[in-house]
Amino acid sequence: MNNFTVEPYHDATMRALPSALISVTVPAAPAPATGFRGILAGNLVNLSWNPAAPGAVEHYEIHDGFWYPAATPDTKDRFHSLNRIKVPGDASSLRWPYLASSNQWYVIVAVAADGTKKTLEQSPRIPPPPPATD
Repeated sequence: MNNFTVEPYHDATMRALPSALISVTVPAAPAPATGFRGILAGNLVNLSWNPAAPGAVEHYEIHDGFWYPAATPDTKDRFHSLNRIKVPGDASSLRWPYLASSNQWYVIVAVAADGTKKTLEQSPRIPPPPPATD
């Protein structure tokens, strides 16, 4: 539960007293998928995962893009998404329809029915997958 107050103002010189403290329950993001993995098959990537608890996830957003780890203590990790595909919450695999790249990472984001989700940086990610072995 989070607590908030509202302080209306017109500008820095015309402010009102804050409202009474208001408690709001903020929904939690669904648990992420586990076992996220990818295999390079020719020029495409086969992605798979273990879905979260049944009914907890309305759909998944799968992204490809570039992962930038924090370079200094005062910066944060970040992921730059290039493409996003939405798949049903009960899905457990996807053949990525875009050509694979040796420097693109993949992220899977679990999304609840109300749209609640973790950020790209908080969600499971994998580096560019290795080629399939026979």
